[in-house]
Amino acid sequence: MVRFTIRSLAVATLLAAALSSCGGGSDETASLPESGRLAGGTLVDIPLTSDQLDAELTTADGSTMTLGDLHGTTVVLTDFLTRCREICPLTSVDMNAVARAVDEAGLDDVVVLEGTVDPEGDDPARLAAYQALFGSTDSWTLFTAGDGTDDFWKSFGVAYERVDAEEPYGTDWQTGEPVTYDYEHTDAVIVIDADGHERWVIQGDPNVEGAAAPDALASYLNDEGHEHLTDPAPEAWSASDVEEALTEITGHQIG
Repeated sequence: MVRFTIRSLAVATLLAAALSSCGGGSDETASLPESGRLAGGTLVDIPLTSDQLDAELTTADGSTMTLGDLHGTTVVLTDFLTRCREICPLTSVDMNAVARAVDEAGLDDVVVLEGTVDPEGDDPARLAAYQALFGSTDSWTLFTAGDGTDDFWKSFGVAYERVDAEEPYGTDWQTGEPVTYDYEHTDAVIVIDADGHERWVIQGDPNVEGAAAPDALASYLNDEGHEHLTDPAPEAWSASDVEEALTEITGHQIG
C-alpha cells in the first residue's frame, strides 16, 4: 500500500477507504464527519493550498496550466489512467457526459479535468488519443502533472501504486502491445468551486447509466470492467450525481 498524507479527516476517510486494480474499493462515506450530504457525496469546504494551486499540469494538447489559473471557474477533478481495463474507461464515460451537459448549458465557467496517475505511460499524445475516442467536448480536459504527479494527487487524498504483471493484462487498445503493468488507485471525484475551495467529494465506482463506452475501450475491458458496465453497484456514482452537485454549487442548472 502507498503511504500518503491527507490534509482533511473527512477527505482522508472518504478517499483512502480501499484500493483495487484500477478501482476504488468500497464506499465508506457514511462514517464521515459531514458538513452535509448531496447526490451520494459529501459536502466539504476546504481551501486549496498554494502547492495545489501552483502545480503545473500539462494537457492533452501539450499546453500547461494550473488550478490557480482557473480562479473563477468551477472544476470537476478526477483521476484515471489510460491503460486501465476496469473502472477508468467508465469514469471517462461519465466525465465526458458531465462535460457535454456543461456545454449544452452554455457555461464557460465550469470545466471537467481528468488527470492521470501514470505520468510515465500517459504523455500528452497518449492522452489526446484516448480523449479522441470519445469525440470532441469543449469542457473536458485530460492532463498529466508529470514529475509532480505524486505530490499533486496525494494532496487531494488520492492514493495509488504501480502493479507489474506476472503475465500481460491483455493487449493495449492503442498499440496492440502487451499491457505489462497497471495501477491500483483511489477513484475519486472532487468539485472545486470558483473560489478555489473543495466543495463536494465522492469515492467509488462509476455508473454509466446505460451509456456506451467507445468501441476501442469496450473491447479492451476485462471481465470485471464489463461487470461494472452492465451491473453497477447500487452505491455507484453517476454523471447525474455530479451534475446535481454542480447545479447546487454553481447555481446553474446542469443536466
